[in-house]
Amino acid sequence: EGRCESKENVKASKVWAGDYNTFIVDTEDSLWACGTNAYGTLGKGNYNNYSKWVKIDYINGNDIKEIQVSTDSQFSVAIIIMNNGEVYGAGSNHGQLGSERKQEYVCKN
Repeated sequence: EGRCESKENVKASKVWAGDYNTFIVDTEDSLWACGTNAYGTLGKGNYNNYSKWVKIDYINGNDIKEIQVSTDSQFSVAIIIMNNGEVYGAGSNHGQLGSERKQEYVCKN
């Protein structure tokens, strides 16, 4: 139980953590993230680091099958696998995101 962006008593139902980033889904199916965001890994549309939980508004936590979070601070990546088979990725891209374009991808809200 904790506090996320002005919301108190948040209870996590799912947790994924790397060395520098953490994602949770709360019991209301909201997705939250915190940690290093140097490459846009948290999917907030910027490169700001977050020491407090921030909500990722455009993904319903109930639709998430799993999240893979890298443990490398230099090439930080998050891959979100949805229940319907869709895959979303954000972060440093030196080929890790499966795109021919080798650039960082920052998900926009």
